Amino acid sequence: MEQRRGVRFIFEDGNMNVDGNVNVNKASSNPLTVSDCGAGGTFVPFSSVQFEPLTMQQGRRWILIRLLLHVVATLQLGYAVYYDYHYAKLPAMAVELRMEAPLGGKFKYLTFLNGLLQTGYHLLALSCDLWTLRGLHRLRDYLLASIVLPLGLTVSITFWALCGLYRESVYPDFLVRIYPVWLNQTMHTHVVVYALLDLCVAPHRYPQRKQGLAGLGIAMGCYLVWLHLVHYSTGIWVYPFLSALFAPLRWCFFALIVGLSFGCYLLGERLNYALWAQ
Repeated sequence: MEQRRGVRFIFEDGNMNVDGNVNVNKASSNPLTVSDCGAGGTFVPFSSVQFEPLTMQQGRRWILIRLLLHVVATLQLGYAVYYDYHYAKLPAMAVELRMEAPLGGKFKYLTFLNGLLQTGYHLLALSCDLWTLRGLHRLRDYLLASIVLPLGLTVSITFWALCGLYRESVYPDFLVRIYPVWLNQTMHTHVVVYALLDLCVAPHRYPQRKQGLAGLGIAMGCYLVWLHLVHYSTGIWVYPFLSALFAPLRWCFFALIVGLSFGCYLLGERLNYALWAQ
């Protein structure tokens, strides 16, 4: 056995990223292909990799597609977050009637926080399209894998599931005048569409699973602490349907949401591998 320079199978604009060392059996004569690599950035000997780089025209086409996607996503999500913050507000009487907790403003709602996150991510991805800084690319890849995609999927799946079961508690008819349908679709559907499209048009290097799940777990844990802090301080749950649940059932619901987010992380990891392994 001897140590040789190795490469990851991840491609970036038609080029193969060189990184790290691997132990390679010098006597082995079986060439490895890109599809032989495992998920998550497995190393293979550089001399054994068989790949066909993108032509210059194909590379430019993908760059333009990514650029267009990130510009559109940043503008639409940015405007939705702006509108949500400035105009989609319950009247002041809602606080007096204890329909809304008088703490945190928009920042107590996971939908709004997710909208901020998604907008910031696509702005970061747009920066990566314009500047080839390795640190930006690593941050982009980690955020998409650990928080952006799983949180977006979790928010969307949870909202539409609860809306189908308890529409009057989640999105009653009177709320349509305050929170219009286009805004609802943008914050609960388009965020996922943009994240999935980003996964499809740009290769991403997923972190080690324990690191990705740790980041997601910290994010979910922080929000649950914030949710309970608002309830402890005001006596009002951010989401009214939570007040109808007994404590054990409420904890089961929270555990289900965290478990769903972890499942969404694994789904994103599998999709990324299926799309880009070959």
